[in-house]
Order: sequence, then C-alpha cells, then structure tokens
Amino acid sequence: MKLAEIKIYRELFAKRTAERATGGLKGWARKRSARLLVRAVVALFAVFAAGQAFGFDLSTYAEKSKLSSGKWVKVSVSSTGMYQIPEATLRNWGLEPSKTKVYGYGARRVPDYMQLSTFADDVPQTPSEYVSGRGVYFYAEGPVTWSSRLTGYYQPVQNPFTLVGYYFLSDSDPEERLAPGTSGSEAEAGETTVFLDRLYHELERVSPGENGFLLVGEDFRLTPQQSFEFQLTDAVDGGVGRIQTSFVSKIVSGEGRVSHSINGTELSFSSADRIAANTDIHSAGLESLSRKTFEVKGSKLTVGIRFTPTGSVSSANLNYIGISYERKLKLPQSKRLQFWYDRMKVTMEGATEGMRLWDVTDPMAITAVSARIADGKASWQSSYGNTMRSYVAWDPKGTFPTPTLESNVSAQNLHGLKTPDMVIFTPAEWKNQAERLAQVHRDDEIDPLEVLVLTPQQIYNEFSSGSPDVQAFRKLMKMLYDRGNAGQGKKLRYAIFMGRPTYDPRLLTADVQALKYPMLPSWFSDSGLNENTAFTSDDPLSFLEDDSGLYQGRDYLSVAIGRLPVTSVSEARNAVDKIIAYSNKMPKTSWKNSVLVFADDQDSGQHMTQANTMADNFLSGDSGSDIFVRKLYIDQYELVGNHYPDAKTQLFRQLDEGVMLWTFQGHAAATSLTHEQVVTYQDLNSMNLRHWPVLYAATCYFLRWDSTTRSGAEILFANPNGGVIAAISATRPAYISLNGELSATMGRNLLNRDDRGYIVPIGEGYRQAKNDYRNMSGHLVSNENKLRYVLLGDPALRMALPSHRVVLESVDGKAITPLDGDDEPVTLMARQTATLKGRVVSAADGSTLSDFNGTVNATVYDAEESYTTRGNGKDGQPVSYDQQGNRLTVGTAKVTNGEFSMTVSMPAEIANNYRPGAINLYAYSTAKGKEAAGVCRQLYVYGEDYDAVPDTQAPEIEKMYLNHPSFVNGQEVNAEPVLLARVRDDRSINMSVAGVGHAMSLSLDGGEKTWGDVADYFTPLSDGSAGGDILYPLSGLKEGYHTLTLRVWDNGPNSTSADIEFFVAPYVAPTVYEVYTDKNPVDDCANFYVVHDRPDRNVTVSVEVYNLMGRMLWKQSESGRSEMFTSMPLTWDLLDTGGRRVPRGIYLYRATVTDKETGETSSTETRKLAVRGL
Repeated sequence: MKLAEIKIYRELFAKRTAERATGGLKGWARKRSARLLVRAVVALFAVFAAGQAFGFDLSTYAEKSKLSSGKWVKVSVSSTGMYQIPEATLRNWGLEPSKTKVYGYGARRVPDYMQLSTFADDVPQTPSEYVSGRGVYFYAEGPVTWSSRLTGYYQPVQNPFTLVGYYFLSDSDPEERLAPGTSGSEAEAGETTVFLDRLYHELERVSPGENGFLLVGEDFRLTPQQSFEFQLTDAVDGGVGRIQTSFVSKIVSGEGRVSHSINGTELSFSSADRIAANTDIHSAGLESLSRKTFEVKGSKLTVGIRFTPTGSVSSANLNYIGISYERKLKLPQSKRLQFWYDRMKVTMEGATEGMRLWDVTDPMAITAVSARIADGKASWQSSYGNTMRSYVAWDPKGTFPTPTLESNVSAQNLHGLKTPDMVIFTPAEWKNQAERLAQVHRDDEIDPLEVLVLTPQQIYNEFSSGSPDVQAFRKLMKMLYDRGNAGQGKKLRYAIFMGRPTYDPRLLTADVQALKYPMLPSWFSDSGLNENTAFTSDDPLSFLEDDSGLYQGRDYLSVAIGRLPVTSVSEARNAVDKIIAYSNKMPKTSWKNSVLVFADDQDSGQHMTQANTMADNFLSGDSGSDIFVRKLYIDQYELVGNHYPDAKTQLFRQLDEGVMLWTFQGHAAATSLTHEQVVTYQDLNSMNLRHWPVLYAATCYFLRWDSTTRSGAEILFANPNGGVIAAISATRPAYISLNGELSATMGRNLLNRDDRGYIVPIGEGYRQAKNDYRNMSGHLVSNENKLRYVLLGDPALRMALPSHRVVLESVDGKAITPLDGDDEPVTLMARQTATLKGRVVSAADGSTLSDFNGTVNATVYDAEESYTTRGNGKDGQPVSYDQQGNRLTVGTAKVTNGEFSMTVSMPAEIANNYRPGAINLYAYSTAKGKEAAGVCRQLYVYGEDYDAVPDTQAPEIEKMYLNHPSFVNGQEVNAEPVLLARVRDDRSINMSVAGVGHAMSLSLDGGEKTWGDVADYFTPLSDGSAGGDILYPLSGLKEGYHTLTLRVWDNGPNSTSADIEFFVAPYVAPTVYEVYTDKNPVDDCANFYVVHDRPDRNVTVSVEVYNLMGRMLWKQSESGRSEMFTSMPLTWDLLDTGGRRVPRGIYLYRATVTDKETGETSSTETRKLAVRGL
C-alpha cells in the first residue's frame, strides 16, 4: 500500500465520521460504507503488521537494460570457480578481448525474501581481469552451493531451476571494467594452513512424492549395496574426515537400516541410520541423515552404502553424500584452488609470483587479498577476523575451464517498459493466443486495460541472470509495481501465467521429460517428502511489498495472479475462446445470480457448518441482495452402500440448470469430489455444462496442477464446451478447520462490488480475501494453509453476476418493507393472482436506470424451511441448515425506462410454513451487455386467497415428441432420448411440488417407472403467457416398445395428460435432417448449420468441403453438448488446408453427426456451394 492509498483510507474515516454526525447514507448504502471502512482498517493493518515500506527507490531499477544495445554474448558455466575465456575464443565470438567484460550472477538463486540489500537489478557487472595474451578471467557461480547444520559437516544445495549458471559478455558497454576491491594484509608465514575441503555426490533422478523441489538418486531396492569413489587431493594423512549422507525411504512395514563403510571398513551404526516404517498417506518417505567421522588414509576414498530392510519397502534412494576432509592449503598443479577458512591468519604453500588471491565470499563484491609471497608461500591476515570466508587462489598461467557459448543475445529492454494494468507471461509457442487474450482486456467496455505480453527468456535475462528462476517474474513485477505506484504508467493489478508449472523445472525426471510441452514455473517448497509441508503456490509471486517473502503466511498480495494451465496452442486457443464466450455468449437467464453451496458429510459435520457460514457471508456482503443461494448437503440424502445416488442426481440437475458460483467444502482426490465420490473422474470429463460456473473448492488436491497428470479443476477448465470458467482450490492437502476460515473470508470478499457497483474481478476478490484472512474469532492472522489455494483462470474476468440491480417495490400495491420493521409485511398466498412492480437500478447509488429497456423474469419460491442432516459417514454428526422452498411460479414482463409491472399466479398448494419466501428477479436489456438481478426476501409465502376466482379449465398439452418435431408415434429412438413438450393454460401451469399428486409427472408403460421431477425441467414461455416448454432427458430405457405418459396440472388444480409410443433401439444412428449455409453464394466466409435429432446430447458435428474432383479442401468438427436441433455454426473462411484462398467456383459440402456415447454416425448427401470473388 502506498501513501496515496493511505490518504484515501484516511479520507474514508473522515467521511464516515461526518456521515454519522449528519445521519449520513441510508440503508444499503450505509452498510456498504461500513464495509468499505472495515476494508480500510484491514488494509492498513496488513501494511503496518507486515512492516511494509512504500516501494524501493526508483533509482534501484535501471531506466534501460544493459542488454538494450551493443554486442552481447550469453555463456554458461557448470560449476562454481575461476574461468578463463581465451583471447582467440573471444575473437571467434565476435568480441574484442581487451574490452570484454562479464555481467550477471550465474546460477545464484534469487531469494524469496525481497529486501533492497540483496536485490540485484538487471545484469550487474561481475569482477573480472583481462590478462594480455591470455584472455579474461572471472569467478563464476554454478548451480551448487553449500549448507551446514553442524560444524564440519556440509551438504550440497542444488539450484532447483537450472543446471548451469549464465553470464553475459560484451565489449560495447563504456562502463569501466569492475576490478576486485582490496582486503586483508600481509603477514609473516607460519605453518601451512589446513582447511576442510568439500566434496559431494548427488544424482537427481526421481521425485519421491511429486511435492516440492526435492529429487533423489540411486535406487537401492534391487541393488542394496553400492559404492562411490572420491579423490582426496593433498589430504592430511591421518587427519579427520567427515561424511554426511541423506537417504530417503518409504517403508511400509518393518524398518530399514543404512550402513556405511570407508575403504571397506564398516563405520559404527547409530540410531540416525535407522528408518522406521511410515504409513502416513501424505508422506513419500522418511530421511536418514547420518553423520560420521573417519580417519583419512591416502588420496582415494571409497564410500560404501548398504540398505537393509526387514519388511516391505516401496522406495529406497540415496539423496546425497557430503564429504569434508582436512586438506593442506597448497596451490595445485592446475594453479587454481577454491577453499574456505575461518581463522584470521592464513599460510598457503605453492604460491607463485603471479598468483592472485581473491576473497569471493560475496561474488558480486570480490576483493583482492593483500598477501606476502616469499619462498613459495603466501601468508595474510583476514580483514574479517575469525569468520568463515571463501577464497580462490589462481595464476593466469594455470589451466582453467572455459564457459560454454550459449547464444548471441538480441537487443532487449524490459527495463524500459511502462507499467501496464496487466502482464501476461506465456511461452513463445502460444504467444499469439496470449495476444488475443490481451486484446480482449484492452477492448473491455467496463475496464479497458493496458496489457503487456511477455515471453520468459527475456525476463530471465534481465531479472535472474539468464537462469529460469521463478523469482525473475516477481522481480519484474516488483519493478513495474513500484514504478506504477510512484506515478509512472498505470498501477499493476493483474498477472496471468499461461502454462502449467512443474516440481521438476530442470526436466531431470523421466516423468516430466515425457510431457514434451513448455511450462512456466511457480513457487515451490524446497522440501518434498511430505505433502503436508511441501506444496506449490502462485501467491508468493504476488508479494511485491518491500521486505516481503520472509513470513509468507502474513504477506500482502499486491496484485491478482491467475494461471491458465494450458499445454498446447490448441488448448491456449480454447482457453481464450472460452473466456471470450463466457463474456459474450452465455445464456441470459437467472443462472447468472445463482450460487450453489455443496458440502460433504463426515468429520462432525464441519464441512456443512463451514458451508453455512460461507453462505451467510455471501448473503450479508455487497451482493447479498442480488444472489439466490441453494444448499446441497449430501448428508441430507440416503447413503446407499458408499454412494449418494440421489444427491448426485440433484447436483447435476442444479449444475445443468446453471449456477454462477459453485462452492464445495469437503474431501476430494485430485480427480473426484466428496469422500463417496459423488463427482467422479468420468463425471469431470463429461461435464458439458451450458452455463460455466466459477468453482471454489475448499478441499485437498483438486487443483494439483504441477502433477504429470491433470487435476480435476484442470479437466473442468480444459473442456471447451463445458466444465468451469475458473477455479480456486488447493494444490495439496489442506486442513479442515483452516479451510473453514478461508471459506469464511472468501464468502466475505469474492462477490464484493467496486465503487461503480460492478462485481470485482475473480482475481481481485481472491486477492482481497487472502489479504482479509481471519480466524473464526474475526482476528486477522498469519496462516500458510491459504497459500495452498491458487486461482486457475483469468484474474481480470468478472463473474456473470449482473452489474445492475432489480428491486421489487410492491406486491398488489403494498410496498415491500423490511420483515423486522414496524409495517405489516407483504404476504403472497395460495391461489392469489398478484401484481409485482419494481425498478432496475444502479448497484452503485440505487438510482433508476431510465435507459434500461428489455425483459424481466421473476421466479417465486416457497417459504424457507429448516432441515437437519442424517449424520452419515465417519464421525458424522447431524447439522441443521435453512433452505429456501421450492419454485412455485414464474412471471415475465417488459421493462420500460427502468420500470416494470407483471402478474403472477400462485399455485393452489404451498408450504404451511410462516417463514420468508423469496422472489428471484433477472432482467436483460435490448442494449448489449446490460443485465440486472435481485432477490427479494422481505415477504412471506403463506395462507390462501379465499377470494380467488375458481379455475375450472384444464391445461393443454399442445406438442409432445421425442428428440425432434418430426417424431411420429412408434418411431425408433435411442436409449436416452429427450422428451419435448409444450403446455399451456388460461391462467398458470402448476410448478409446485408441495401438493400430493399435483406435480408434473411422467410414467412409463402404465407406471412401471415414474419421474416426479419434471417441473425442474420446465421453462416458462418468454412472452409471459401462461405456459412453457418441458425438455426432459430420459435414461435407463430398455430395448423394445414403450408408452410414455405426461401429466401436467394448473393452479386450479386441474390436470391433463397425453401419451406417445416409441421403440427403443439402443444403437440407432442419429438422423441428420439438413445441412445448410446462411447464404449462398458466399464472398468471404460460409456458416454451416446442421439439423439433427440429438438434442442435449454429447455429439460431434463435422462439415467437409470438396472440390468437384472430390478432393477435400477443408474440414471442421465441433464436439460437445448439442443445442436443441440445430448446431452452432461451423465457419469456413474459404481457405483450404494449406491456408490458400480457394478460387471462385462451385464446391460440394456435407455434414456428419456422431453420437459420442454410442459411436453411431450419420452423414448427409452432398450440397453445392458457390464461391464468388477470386
């Protein structure tokens, strides 16, 4: 947060104080002001509690990158130490040796902790020396560093992002060569210093649990005894050697023992060498960390390791061996040596007159040590006392490795970018699709954004010295964020990563190598043995405040980050198409303000209790008066064996009807939901929904997007014709109680509205929720469980909830007033014919939208009811919850100048329950993009209108058929046909299920099978007249002749029925009635439409175009859930398969429809199409 933002919050405090003094805002506006005030306090707390500053000084960042001009060459080094680039090599690379300087910091890992003192900007020059006739020398940092947890014992630490370190060479930069500084002082020679040299062996081949960056090596299950050779140069004979080994094993039963030998001599066994059995399902194994000493004899060292299990073992791998031994400080024959020493006075043998001695403890601040060289010895005194320092001694006449040429570097200048609103990171392979997405946001009518699209390599070059370190993205965003907040350009608000991450960014494991697609890194834990502590998250990349990254559980998310985990150009195209379609092509119905709260059983009912809290928070938030919430708790339904068939049916029915937001609390696997798998892997792959919800799943694993197989959330997002548009869920196991806290804060924030009344984008709601994380006592707390949750999707995309509000003002002339007020509340009664009046208003200030002209739909729901669940499952416990009653009736009217009036007829039977009812209102305008929604809960549904005029006229079933209007009695149909019927009445069709025997119903063969949920598939007529259409999917029909009876009722109640007969042939092929184009001849494109008899079915529709010689020129297929009878258009751009525009002439085309569930296929005859133009 910056000073300007704090000023705004201070003004808000002052404004709120003034409002209190004068009476201030009224009603919902006052509540909204209070909520903003709370957010102000939260935001200020987040700033000061985390000790955040106000951005690095802008002079920290170069105005332009050094790589922006001149000749640049990129080289790599495989290990840490001194390197020489001979003059001839430099000339071959196109560089003038005497002018060539070295830039970068190799494979040094960029730290999580973002503090100014360690922030390396751009490609800083590293100290080097030019020696005429020989070339350029410099000290390079490779991918391995050292760590010590016990004095004298060392372990290698690998950079998880790269196998080499990168540097940049240039002879164009006018900057002076950076020479080492000076340190130390000459001293009298003493006894030759002995230091502890370090060696290691580490083979990274396997990820134990695919959890974090940890990789292990040799497998000891089939080869239980293995040996490893080391060379001990200039070792002190009889000196002390130390060995530290890390061995990882998953032991199912019994135990494992790790034995060590040195040159054939067994070392003593200790408790640290024992690995116990481990049945923790979240653990990939336990580590044996052994430390032992041995006597050094000679220069060769053979380390033997033997693994002895006593029971069942699922894995056993060596992680690393670390060796330290006493070595004489003596310049070797190669005339280069790196060593470490922690005493003030040092004496070295073998010194030469031309030897340089550098202190390289800080490789970016190397100093030349002043030493006395005489009689082949160098002696000096350290400037740093008895602290551990790292040195290199080298003579230009020695032998040195040469860096490997990687490439010439084209001019680039990310440092010269102006701060945008959004940045999209994408592999070059699908950059064009990222640009399409960027243009969508640039053209957004509500909030047009400035968007940058960047590929990774340039980011790595300027922000992580060429290494593919994930922190490079964060450093770039930090620069843009600080500049934007200082007034340079826009304020950075969003970032999108367009690719999957991986726990193995170096591609060392066979499983990841086999994926063969570009990936974009994410933040990971370094550990990897237990998924309860090892996880991945994109949140740390959003920590852009000063000094962030050290305490991640309390760090502030500065920008909203989302990821589109695509793996190919076609997937990237589908993702962008889906985002565009969600914004422009989704059906205009009340699904756009519907919320489904779905919860699991077991665990003392915690999941349902948390779901109740989340629903309550939705309803008390900014959009509470705009949304209709339904709860679906599987514990309410009968548990049959280990399944909830009725709960599953109800879940998919509600998803089919459409919900804007789908939340889930409970258990999950990576590809299933609920402990009883109410949603299976097969369900995820076939969830071809017409209305795409945003999914929030407070559960484990469901967004494990770094695995080699796709997670459930990814499967849903990758479905171009269904699934979800975005998801928030966990990448690893998450804790139930902490999930409840996160769900509560998501309930408070996901549906917030901005100052203009628009619902905040998904990523902004996610960001606000993470920053507003509180425990159940309402206190802001630090918590790392929330980091396991990530956002899959476009963070700048808004949920489908309309931006405007529909307000119901009166019923039969009686004003709607609060139920807890002094006025008598409005009551809707059975048999009543009521007039509803209301307005469409701005959600920002409540003013009538006088330019809103369109249609409003109202759905009346029965009185609220209370339920208590069954307490099924392990540690199950009944939970009580409230649920709005069933749908009773609907109404439709025109909206004129923002106002409407409609008539609704109540059914004869309603619940005898004096509790609030609800009317859900949805309106859409003839003007593009204008929609409104609202829910009125300030009324009762109770009693009966005894003055109502009796209804004696039965309804009428106008049409009834299967699959297509051409259906005739006795016709063959597939095993899962769709019943279509239109019904009318002079007053109103009964949709209530409150009365016994008066609900819409279907019966098969005289009652052999019945369906009583037909009303859920009834859609009222759009013109507002009394009637509607039934579209009911039948299933489970046996082969043979059948009779189907439909019975419907009006609100009299009067009924009518109708029958149809048909023959089920399970493998009957689809009928393709027609394929046509919207125009013929065509000049620029042809839109093909296919008419078939597979409504609401998973089909593939294909169109092929041929020339008159029979050669196919073009083909396009679309798969997914079909519309009623006519497919969406397949568009031919008049280009052949080679991308060439076809010449004018006559062409042939035909269509094919394939039922994806049976495999049956039908094609049309060919038709002719004339093409004009070229």
